[in-house]
Amino acid sequence: MDGCPVPSLPLRKGSLNELAFSLFLFIRDQCQGDLVGFIDDLIEEAGSASVDDQREFLLGEFAMVFGISEKLLSMMLAMLLMAGDQDRTKWIVVGQSMVAIDSLVHNFLHRTGILAAYGFEHRYGPRCFDRRGCSGVVYDLADRVDAREFNRSFPKTFPRFVQHAIWSFCAEMRQDICNGRRIDDSQACQVADCPVGDRCSRLPLGVKAVKGRG
Repeated sequence: MDGCPVPSLPLRKGSLNELAFSLFLFIRDQCQGDLVGFIDDLIEEAGSASVDDQREFLLGEFAMVFGISEKLLSMMLAMLLMAGDQDRTKWIVVGQSMVAIDSLVHNFLHRTGILAAYGFEHRYGPRCFDRRGCSGVVYDLADRVDAREFNRSFPKTFPRFVQHAIWSFCAEMRQDICNGRRIDDSQACQVADCPVGDRCSRLPLGVKAVKGRG
């Protein structure tokens, strides 16, 4: 199609053009121009299903948008659902259940020995969002942690909070403790001032640290 604008937009990555147009077409065609109403209908359609089922149903529908990973989709929907409308309590509950597993979270769970303790060892990738992967670990940890001890306004079980706490512990722009800039992953972690201390297994990732690596 000579008139197609996708290849001609001044973006560095053509896949971003495709993603933007795909999202536009998704909102226009699937949502009938009403994103809020579409989400309301999806949650209503899920009915009395568990929060886990409602979340997976929602993620499955939005997965039709081209080029968007489950990590990015979970981040986007979690923020939208939790902050979009305080009167939509079902939105908030589903949003609180969404976790985004990036390399920082995965590598933390590996280095500390948590993945090994669960028997869920795997490489960073699609399995991170499997029930026998990183997300399964985060959901189980969230069941064990009473988030109200950190903020009385939080729900007792708050997977998004647990995942974000792990990310913040690692991220260079936050606490900057457990990441590839500080740790040579070809050997066991040598960081002496880590607050996790002896409770960490200090398992190496088995690769040389690369600038910017989680």
